[in-house]
Amino acid sequence: MTTIKLEMLRGPSFDGPEYDFIGARNRFRNMGEEVYRQLRDLCAVDLAEIDAAVDHFFVREIRRKDIGTVATLLERILRHSRMLDEVRLVRVDFQQAMDGPPAA
Repeated sequence: MTTIKLEMLRGPSFDGPEYDFIGARNRFRNMGEEVYRQLRDLCAVDLAEIDAAVDHFFVREIRRKDIGTVATLLERILRHSRMLDEVRLVRVDFQQAMDGPPAA
């Protein structure tokens, strides 16, 4: 099974005086609630985790056969929420993270 991390981007373009981090965080959580509504029957999405999110949350237990569908739905949700340029999708392999980098 696969996990995808949805992560708000940070950087110079997001740190200026006109950037509203609180508003962006609220939009991120609202987008996360839409992720929950659309994906809860397809994989594991924790609404409490989304509601507490500051800059990331996870979509877990994605079956191999559903990865393409989930990725397409996530992109559609990000586009609809106008967050394509503010959120990055990262495929996470927790086993590798626990074991450390592969031996050379």
